[in-house]
Amino acid sequence: CLEEGAEEFIVKPVKPSDLKRLKDYLVGKKVVEQ
Repeated sequence: CLEEGAEEFIVKPVKPSDLKRLKDYLVGKKVVEQ
């Protein structure tokens, strides 16, 4: 499920808001794992 979303993210044009959301998600994920 998550991998499919990542593939779509790479293929589709990226909007600045999407980039920020992805960055926030990745940062939040790292914080949660620690």
